[in-house]
Amino acid sequence: MAKRNLLVYLTWETLIEWKKEREPGRNINEDAPYAYGSDQIRLYNLARPGDFLWVFCSPRFGPYRLPPSLIARLVVSKIVDQEDPQVNERTIFKIPKASEKWQYVALANRENSRYYSLNNAYQALTSLTFISDRSKLDPETCDHCQKLIESGGELYAGLPSHLQTIREIAPEAEPIIQEFADRVAQGRIIFLSYRRSEAGEVAKDMVRELNKGSVYCWLDNLVMPQRVAKGYKLVDDDVLVSALRDGVRQSTMFVALLTPTYHSSRWTRLEWEEAVGEMANPRRARSLQLIMAKLGGKPPTPEPAVKIVVGNNGQQIADQVLNYLGP
Repeated sequence: MAKRNLLVYLTWETLIEWKKEREPGRNINEDAPYAYGSDQIRLYNLARPGDFLWVFCSPRFGPYRLPPSLIARLVVSKIVDQEDPQVNERTIFKIPKASEKWQYVALANRENSRYYSLNNAYQALTSLTFISDRSKLDPETCDHCQKLIESGGELYAGLPSHLQTIREIAPEAEPIIQEFADRVAQGRIIFLSYRRSEAGEVAKDMVRELNKGSVYCWLDNLVMPQRVAKGYKLVDDDVLVSALRDGVRQSTMFVALLTPTYHSSRWTRLEWEEAVGEMANPRRARSLQLIMAKLGGKPPTPEPAVKIVVGNNGQQIADQVLNYLGP
């Protein structure tokens, strides 16, 4: 029987509980709770040993919501109904504290499951199709999501409401989620630094081409925190700075689209300085490539050791970037 791929949602609060169960200093893949709990009977009815649970979360920091993130791929070993009077599963299986409050618990195989660092899974999620009455997660056609956007939220503000129901991913969409997970796991992440007013279209074209090369792009208009409710400022400097630095640290390549006013912007200067600072660390210098795509701008002085690419459009630049990135 073919395995099922189920999309399940985890609240940020529960994820924090998971982290509390880890021993200090232990890697999450070594010490995370390998279980997922829910009160939805769909979990009990759909999940079988060997099935995949793709666990997503929508991280929040104060009034800010980060993009939806793929947290884990759990390979089911057993499904437990904690209210079943016939079997006292608690005496046989160790159920993590974070999952004890749920009636149904999927226990996972530690060897074949894995956890992922925070990422931006928005594009992957909205590309999936499901075996259900709603074939896609489509915030752009959802009245609720559109109201949130009109009140100040953007892109993924309403996406968590679409993730509450456990869904079975359609077989033809399984490669989408698997490919995205592989990109995150392999670290094929590129940070694109650019001024939107001068290079926004070039950046979009690059993302389209780089996605074909199994690359995950850190792009500000898809990754930066969005406000959760009307009345909050869209960004606070400390939130933005933290998000930008995390993006650079998670990347294996930093690509600056050097337009005439690139270094006139506080934010692109910050991104550039963060990347140069990372390169000053010998360990990071071996894992991070710094690329400069000249689009009419002058390189900084003194110019750090960077690779130079030249192109007239996003496709030409993306092709050269992929050559540097390798297979």
